Amino acid sequence: MTNQDVDSFIAQKRAEKQSDEIILQELLTAGWGKNLVLQKLAGGQTPTPSPSPMSSSSGVSTSQTGASGHPVQVENVQYNVQVGAVRSKVGLASRIAAIFIWVTAFIVIFFLLSLRSAWLPDTGEEISDIKEALVFIIAVLIPVLPILFFAIKRLNKALMENVANVDDVYFKKSARFNLIFSVSIACIFAINLIYNILAKTILDNQDVSRGAIFDSLTLFLIPAGLVYFFWHYQGKTKR
Repeated sequence: MTNQDVDSFIAQKRAEKQSDEIILQELLTAGWGKNLVLQKLAGGQTPTPSPSPMSSSSGVSTSQTGASGHPVQVENVQYNVQVGAVRSKVGLASRIAAIFIWVTAFIVIFFLLSLRSAWLPDTGEEISDIKEALVFIIAVLIPVLPILFFAIKRLNKALMENVANVDDVYFKKSARFNLIFSVSIACIFAINLIYNILAKTILDNQDVSRGAIFDSLTLFLIPAGLVYFFWHYQGKTKR
C-alpha cells in the first residue's frame, strides 16, 4: 500500500462513518508507522516553514533567524496520541454473539443432562425434575435467544456489506479466542468420553455407568458444535 493508497483508505473509511481511532488501529495492524498515520489523519505531512525573503539579507534578524544570516532550525514536533481500545461495530457484534452463544450452549447442556437424569437415571441417582428444569431454561432463553440472533444477524450483515471487515482486528481476536477456547473444552470432554467408554468396555469398571457415558457424550458434542461455529467465522479472515 502506497501513501496515496493510505489517503484513499482513510477517505473511504471516513465516508463509511468510521472514527479516526478505528482507522488508526487498522493501519497500525497493516504495518504502517504511527507517526505517518497520524499525519495522514491530520491532513498530510506537517509543512516546514519557508524562510522569509528578508532572511537572505545580510545583517537582518527576523523571527526565523537567530543571528544575521543564520536561520534557526525548526523542529517538527510529533504528538504521541494514546488511542484507547475503541471496538468496531463488527467487533462488538462478534463479541456479543460469542458471549450469548456460550450462554445458550450451557443452557442446552443443562437441559440435556436433566433430560438424561429423568429418563435414564442410574441406580441411587436423584431423578431431576424435568418441569422445573424446563421452566428455568425457558426463563433464560426468552431474553438470550433474541439477543443472540440479532447479534449474529448484525455480524453477518456487516461482513457482507464490507469484505474488509473480515480483517477487522477486534473481529479476528474474538473469533480466534473463542475458537481456541472451544477446541480446548471439546478436547477435554473428548478425553473424558473416551476414558469412560474404555473403562466400561475394557476395564469393566462398575463405577462408570451408562448415565455417565451419556453425560460425557453431551458434554463433548456441545463444545464440538461451537468449534464448528467459530471455525466458520475464523475461516473468513484472510490472515
